[in-house]
Amino acid sequence: MIISHTYARNKAQEIQRIPWDLIVIDEAHRLRNVYKKSNKVCRVIREATAGFPKLLLTATPLQNSLMELYRLMSFIDPYLFGDEIIFRKQFGSGSREISKSNLEDLKERIAPVCHRTLRR
Repeated sequence: MIISHTYARNKAQEIQRIPWDLIVIDEAHRLRNVYKKSNKVCRVIREATAGFPKLLLTATPLQNSLMELYRLMSFIDPYLFGDEIIFRKQFGSGSREISKSNLEDLKERIAPVCHRTLRR
């Protein structure tokens, strides 16, 4: 089934009832603001797909924002980093704030769920 984000929001109850093997979400960068109260589409999609395996696809860079990375990773696995406060304490909120040891820990933790390819 291929549907838009808006259609998925409108059919959230139906989506929850189907035992999905995998949910593939294209243009996943649009989900990076899932925790903002104003972003109802993303929040409904997150709730409708909770508990199902997800594959997020995007060709849009994350602008070196650790919080965007946190939000997308939390969409896949809400337990990977804990809550936002814990993540900010450990990794900071900007790419320049992270120490080398914490950067290695971050890379290790996202390796099982994140594959980044470059245009080259």
